[in-house]
Order: sequence, then C-alpha cells, then structure tokens
Amino acid sequence: DYASSGSLGNSKQSAIYCRETLDRQLEAAMSTAPSAPSTASHVAFSRQEWSRNALQLAMFYVNQNEFSQAHYCIQAAECVALPPPAEPDNPDQEDILETIACFHGAYVALYWELLRLSNDVRQSIESPDDHDQSVD
Repeated sequence: DYASSGSLGNSKQSAIYCRETLDRQLEAAMSTAPSAPSTASHVAFSRQEWSRNALQLAMFYVNQNEFSQAHYCIQAAECVALPPPAEPDNPDQEDILETIACFHGAYVALYWELLRLSNDVRQSIESPDDHDQSVD
C-alpha cells in the first residue's frame, strides 16, 4: 500500500502513487464547476499546494536521473500554480511569487544534474592520453 511503500525502501512505487494521487486531484479539480458550493466530501483544491507537491516529485525524478519525468512535473506545476489571466487581483500573490521561485529552483536542480551527468559521461569516454598529447 501507499503508506508503507516509502518506508520499506520502495521509493519508485511511492513516486508512482504520488503521481497517481496528483493526477486524481487535478482531474477532480478540473471536473468541479467553479460555481458549485464546497461540500463536506469535497476538499478545496489548492493550486499552490498541488504545485509544491509536483515539484517535490520532480526532485525525486531528478535524483533518479529520470529527467523527462522531472521536467514534465515542473511544467505541470507551473501551469497549475499560475492563476488564469482572467482571474482578478489574487490575494495569494505572495504565495504565487514563492511558488514561481520554487519553479526556478527546480529548473536549476534539473539542469545542474543534467550538466553534471553529461560531464561525467564525457570524461568517461575521453582517454587520459588525449590530455597528455602535444601538437607537433
């Protein structure tokens, strides 16, 4: 089950459960009419919280060298967190700015790891003799 997967060392299975949960939350939020009153069985959807969770999942994928999944999670978080253009002055502007800063940090982590891995690959295929040869 979901709760025990992470604690038993099955982080990949936990990530799958997290992704499925995020998918369901987003699907439920999109299918709910904005004018419908909130009921006891319906929990309010927080775009900022959803985005922060997606960014945490992205960092897991970065650490697993699953860069396309990480990039997808960051982009999804960005799309969900930013308010629609038609939305009037948003009282949560500070939260939005904080979340945008988190996007930037996630992109930095993703691209830094890609560069590091690329450099490791480059160094592993170069022979040590390439650096010692001089041009005559």
